[in-house]
Amino acid sequence: MIRFSPCSAGLHLATLWCLCPGLVLFPFVFWQSATAGAVFALLWVIVTLLVRMHLASIRGSLTLGELRMEQGLVFYFSHRVPTRHITGTLELQSPLGRLAKCGMLVVYFRGGFVLIPCLSSQQMHQLSTVMQGGQL
Repeated sequence: MIRFSPCSAGLHLATLWCLCPGLVLFPFVFWQSATAGAVFALLWVIVTLLVRMHLASIRGSLTLGELRMEQGLVFYFSHRVPTRHITGTLELQSPLGRLAKCGMLVVYFRGGFVLIPCLSSQQMHQLSTVMQGGQL
């Protein structure tokens, strides 16, 4: 059994990516009024922290029979995919993700796909290898 969860570098990187659109939009809102800019900045930071807390709640495991992923703060979700239905995997890393040694794993199966964000490169490669027919 392989257990996985988000790494701290991946969570920091996801937080940075969530803050970027707010940093771009902030001057335009602040230009309308200082109060609107302050409220916008505060709301954007709150939303970013909620996204980070949601990503930090992801837990999963890979066994011989299934891939199980659980997540949620208020509403709990559990995704179960039998390993015999997995058709492929894709390891995604941005240039900044390569420096931080973290990324996102996309698992394709019949009827859809699952995104597993904020994994360390080592976990991502290990999961990908096992799902594509490697030894557990």
